[in-house]
Amino acid sequence: SESQRGQLIDLLDPGPKGNVDILCIMGNEMSETTAGQLAEILSNDGWKTKGVTQSAFSNPPKGFVLVLNSKDTTPSYASFLQRVFATTGMEVTTKIDDKYQEWSLSIIVGDVEG
Repeated sequence: SESQRGQLIDLLDPGPKGNVDILCIMGNEMSETTAGQLAEILSNDGWKTKGVTQSAFSNPPKGFVLVLNSKDTTPSYASFLQRVFATTGMEVTTKIDDKYQEWSLSIIVGDVEG
């Protein structure tokens, strides 16, 4: 929503910045639109993104999922981003998956309500 967008921008501004990969559900228009908006907000705030990558999921996640390689290689800014998302009322979960690059943070924008 517009209010969440404004709150997200305000909360992100003073915090740390980092690299983030953003993925959306292939063929899901709301997921793609939301991921694009998130990429724009983060990029405008000084985060480094490569835009949005569409990905196929056999069981698409709900809300936003922060994906990390391991607890030992979690970027310092991951917990900040998780708190910001939760504070703005976004449904956010975390997932550990060693298929993802060490020291990286990926955000999967799953099924989101419009």
